[in-house]
Amino acid sequence: MMKIGIITFHWAANYGAVLQAYALSSYLKSKGYSVEIINYRPQWAKDVKPIPFSFHIKSCITYLDELYKRKVFNKFRKKYLSVSEKEYVNISDLSLLDGCYDIIITGSDQVFNPDIIASGAKLDTTFLLDFTMQKGKKLAYAASFGNSFLADEYKNIFSEKLQDFTAIGIREKSGLTVLKHLGLMGKWTPDPTLLLDAYDNFDIPKSDEKDYIFGLLFQVTPKSSDCIRQLGQYYTNTEVLRLVTLKDKIRGIKGIWHPSPEKWVSIIKNARFVVTDSFHCTVFCILTHRPFISLALNAWGTDWSERIKSLLERVGLNDRFVASYNREDIDRIIKTEIDWKKVDEKVAEWKMEGQSFLEIYCNEAY
Repeated sequence: MMKIGIITFHWAANYGAVLQAYALSSYLKSKGYSVEIINYRPQWAKDVKPIPFSFHIKSCITYLDELYKRKVFNKFRKKYLSVSEKEYVNISDLSLLDGCYDIIITGSDQVFNPDIIASGAKLDTTFLLDFTMQKGKKLAYAASFGNSFLADEYKNIFSEKLQDFTAIGIREKSGLTVLKHLGLMGKWTPDPTLLLDAYDNFDIPKSDEKDYIFGLLFQVTPKSSDCIRQLGQYYTNTEVLRLVTLKDKIRGIKGIWHPSPEKWVSIIKNARFVVTDSFHCTVFCILTHRPFISLALNAWGTDWSERIKSLLERVGLNDRFVASYNREDIDRIIKTEIDWKKVDEKVAEWKMEGQSFLEIYCNEAY
């Protein structure tokens, strides 16, 4: 049986990161491959480093909050992810992988984004599969640059390392242009979470939340708050449901404290309406047919909304993206029903392209 190893951000305490890892490995397993997530845990990653602690009350609260969050995600990994027993902490360790796998896939998620994989001034080229493989294939599946461009200082590195790849599947349309500038070709492939037909096998606790609007925002601004308030005025007798930290709970702020990834999917699925600037939250709104608004995410000064814009373009929902809040746009979106039949057709077409990409390049190891 052909053995496939996946290198991705499975270690992150992030819903999208663990769900895409689950989706890609599950899909490949369903096709008869032996699949394992390579347990590469970079020491520069925040979610891998030891949690800072002191006896100061604020530090204790932060420590307990982070400890609980990691426990939630570790439980999901243990239950749903096949992770290699051996742990790797730096790229030199990965020379031991030669001969262990017929194919190694990097992706999905932002494994090509220097804003994430650069520790200080040094790029972690592990996610570019920068290690020797005497036999077998190197593939990228739905890898993301995170932005619509690649900074000049990284172009030579990417161009050199990606030359060794048999094929490159890229998650955003703009990534094809980035690859072209590097002298490379790629295929626009869907995020792995779109490859699966359902997530019904998740053991999701029964929900006791009432009729609610779900607000999942990395970037909370006065304008995003105005957007949620406007929705509350339209959908009367609804609550606004948010995710909260332990600090929020102590301050009396209502919400759900670090739900499991399964519960997170359920929250989206059962919402009356969703407001988000999260890529994977947008994906699961589409998968579960939830009306939604995707707000621009530009807190870091670059085009981090490229992921969402590319996704919505592909499935014909460009009009659900709001670059800059204004009341008229929100009112129009609220009152516009989504033709889910058309959306499902576009998703199905794209899914077939992603499945075909994996079938072609995973079919033979050499």
